[in-house]
Amino acid sequence: AAFHFKGRKKMDQDINSMLQRFIATSIPLIIFSVVFLTGYVARKILFKRLLNWAGNTASPLDDVIISAAKGPSLIWCLMLAIYLAIESSSLPRDIADTLGKFLLVLGILSATIVINNIAGKAIKIYARNIESILPLTSLTQNFSRILVFGIGVLIILNTLGVSITPVLATLGVGGLAVALALQDTLSNLFSGFHIMLARQVKVGDFIKLESGEEGYVTDINWRTTKVKMLPNNEVLIPNSRLAQTVITNYYLPDKELAVLV
Repeated sequence: AAFHFKGRKKMDQDINSMLQRFIATSIPLIIFSVVFLTGYVARKILFKRLLNWAGNTASPLDDVIISAAKGPSLIWCLMLAIYLAIESSSLPRDIADTLGKFLLVLGILSATIVINNIAGKAIKIYARNIESILPLTSLTQNFSRILVFGIGVLIILNTLGVSITPVLATLGVGGLAVALALQDTLSNLFSGFHIMLARQVKVGDFIKLESGEEGYVTDINWRTTKVKMLPNNEVLIPNSRLAQTVITNYYLPDKELAVLV
């Protein structure tokens, strides 16, 4: 009888242990499912109303912000569900902290992508307003993307506890070596900024080079200036050479042209 009692007691303990493990495993899964489904439904309702509201406004900026945030918002719902599931689980504290930091980095990265998309589209929309300050070219758009992503990377490093000052010092020393190795590339890059800021050649101008090529300027990127000639050919001119050559700009000071008859 005593042996039977001990065996039954051990079986009850095993069943209770299994139930506890099952509950400990199922609660995070339930929390994840409920939070994600709730966030998904709330996201659909919210963005549907926001799109209807944006369609009735005159400014295109709200449409840009909503369309840029619509895709990553699903990732944010997933991240919130994972975070709450981790907090309610019985994972070791160090593993939970590591996963929490990973989710935080993912959130900052997704927010950086959203801001980058908004900035790029906003620059295109308000190109006419900022044309007097900085012309809209591939160089300016890429520079804005690099600036946004650079700030995002610095925020991620700061979040992970990495000191930014030694990183910037290392980048400064490495930048010196890169500058010596890429003199021609950097020369074209800074010549492109000089051409845009000097506003002597702009996208859309009809120019003629000292070497005889003439056509419309279609783009200024980090290395070359693209000129579309009248026979529908495109000439790629290094920015450093364009900054040093003699150019006749038929659109300056005005588009009107005096012709001797």
